[in-house]
Amino acid sequence: MKKLKIQIVSDVVCPWCYIGKSRLEKALQENPEVQAEISWAPFQLHPEIPEGNQENYLEFLGNKYNRDPQPMIDQMENVAFQEGVKMQFSNIKNVPNTLQAHRLMHLARKEGKDDTLSIILFKAYFEEGKDVENQATLVDYGKAAGLSDAAITAFQNDESLIEEVKKEETQYRQAGISAVPTFIVNDQYMIQGAQPADVWQNAFSQIEGLSTDAEGQCGPDGCSTEP
Repeated sequence: MKKLKIQIVSDVVCPWCYIGKSRLEKALQENPEVQAEISWAPFQLHPEIPEGNQENYLEFLGNKYNRDPQPMIDQMENVAFQEGVKMQFSNIKNVPNTLQAHRLMHLARKEGKDDTLSIILFKAYFEEGKDVENQATLVDYGKAAGLSDAAITAFQNDESLIEEVKKEETQYRQAGISAVPTFIVNDQYMIQGAQPADVWQNAFSQIEGLSTDAEGQCGPDGCSTEP
């Protein structure tokens, strides 16, 4: 049995992060001899977005890319569908500030529930178009992920955790991470982008000296459209 520690630097509004997680899970299912301990780390794609932002999602993408975003969205949905991820961008209303979601993820990680919570948040946003910023809604997601009463209480009352999240994110940025998803394996090796299962297959067998070119990432300037 090969045991790996995999940190996923991600944002809840990153479609490639959702797809990348699905591809990683597929690779792990195909390689039962690999046991992975997965945790999540914060990265805000749009930290400049104010809390309560109501800018329409399509308008936001159109302004960012300076073109009609629909072809890109159609392609992303198609790639996601092929990976078993049912993204419905038409359900998404806005691009939220994700700092509070990362604060909840921070607490979930302390209890080993961040992997479960990440999928709940991805599905809520990309499949159902739900609010992933509102504190009351996030409490519901935290409870669904199995967070303890103590963790929920801390989320509701301890705003100082925001500084812990910002500090951690700064450390990743200073380490050179500028786009997500970025997977850090055993605190040493980096896989960038939503790599397909066969790349993970090679990584599992050649973990030493691991490095890959980024494919399928989102950064502050937007998301790539090629898988």
